Amino acid sequence: MPELIGFIGKGGTGKSTLSALFLKYVLEKNIKPILVIDADPNSCLPELLNLKADKTIGSIRQELLNKNNEISASFSKYDYCEYALNNAIIESRGFDLVVMGRTDGPGCYCYINNIIKTMIEKLKRNYKLIIVDCEAGLEHLSRKTLGEISTAFIVSDLSRKGIITGARQVELMKELEINTEGNYLLINNMIEDKSIDKFENMIQQTENEKLKYLGVIHNDENVLKYELNQDSLLELPGNSKAFLDLKNIIDEINLFKT
Repeated sequence: MPELIGFIGKGGTGKSTLSALFLKYVLEKNIKPILVIDADPNSCLPELLNLKADKTIGSIRQELLNKNNEISASFSKYDYCEYALNNAIIESRGFDLVVMGRTDGPGCYCYINNIIKTMIEKLKRNYKLIIVDCEAGLEHLSRKTLGEISTAFIVSDLSRKGIITGARQVELMKELEINTEGNYLLINNMIEDKSIDKFENMIQQTENEKLKYLGVIHNDENVLKYELNQDSLLELPGNSKAFLDLKNIIDEINLFKT
């Protein structure tokens, strides 16, 4: 089975940005093929990659529910889902992208969710690595829609609430029996190195056998510029501060055992 890397944290901490920068890192490592899953209902990863998502898993789910009595007897729900999912895959250079979209709405989704779960499991077999930009509530992970996660990067801003929320999400993963090989805390969007000093004690208290603090991803004007111009973060210069921070951290933990 492919390795599944998840970026987890409360909203607004930069999970999507770090997911995009991590994708840039693995593409430069020539790790292929890659499937990127935007599992956040408030999807923004396609924009950060300068891609357009016309169809989402959520819209497919709703279509199946709406067309329950319209699908031809010779065309099962499974077949329809497979056809729709293949159309929802955004193919790009070196990777594919699937957007989960919103999951709310009236009606019973249990049967449809099981079909989608089966389809995603089948889809995953085509890839060596899967990167997931997770939602704050961990819904897809708790339902096992995406399967088992190998490594979780817990993303927090430099705030008491963000760090505590990150630690709680690791506890929630444990309660939901979401097992990982490693959970790592990343502090994102730091402006000054010295401002982390007053949070060191809290970070140390947060660290335990289930969560390891890796370091800081600094604020990067290049990232902001690319986002404002709607340019792909994959085109960021290799010496971009945020990218170098993430690259050095991933190299240090030897994530891919090179």
